[in-house]
Amino acid sequence: MKSSQGKWLRTIGVVAGSGLAIAGFSPAAFASAHAKPANATCSGTLADGTYKDVTVAAGQSCTLTSGVIVQHDLKLGKGSSLVDTGVAIGHDLHASGATGISVSGGSAGHDVKIDNSSSSVSISGVTIGHDAKVTNGGGSVSVVGDTVSHNVKVTNNSGAVAVSSNTVTGNIEVTNNSPGGATVLANSDKGCKQNNNHPYLGSANNKAGNCDGSNN
Repeated sequence: MKSSQGKWLRTIGVVAGSGLAIAGFSPAAFASAHAKPANATCSGTLADGTYKDVTVAAGQSCTLTSGVIVQHDLKLGKGSSLVDTGVAIGHDLHASGATGISVSGGSAGHDVKIDNSSSSVSISGVTIGHDAKVTNGGGSVSVVGDTVSHNVKVTNNSGAVAVSSNTVTGNIEVTNNSPGGATVLANSDKGCKQNNNHPYLGSANNKAGNCDGSNN
């Protein structure tokens, strides 16, 4: 009786093992399926795929398309540039000392923070989970058509600034942008503040504060 039971159990084991092999559940395949995404350094066009963190090294140019998913951060080094046409970023997009930056579509789960850029910055049609900040730049700044769950802050930029047609759950602050000045138009927001932008034009903002008006 024991012998028959042993043979039966061995037979079940063989059949089960064969089924797993046929189904493709080898140990190697299982490990591959559960592998964590790797980090990537972008120079040129990054291949579509899922990455943990993506870095654009100093002086390099990077193009990212909507087929790229960044689970955590996208970071730009000094003198680097970025063209992003719809990437899903899990946490932050952070650039310090970069040159040209263009982000259109896609999302950032937390902050978009760009400071000390030496050339133009454009953020358009992006869904941002927390803050959008563009500060201390040397070129033009365009923050247009974005959905921002906290605040927008655009300050101390020397190029012309446009902050328009955004949906902002929190506040908008546009200050000290000169000599390029600023335009703040048709934003939906909780409150809006502008100061020391020369020249300046603002109108049709939902909670205008002192943002609707003009100066030379």
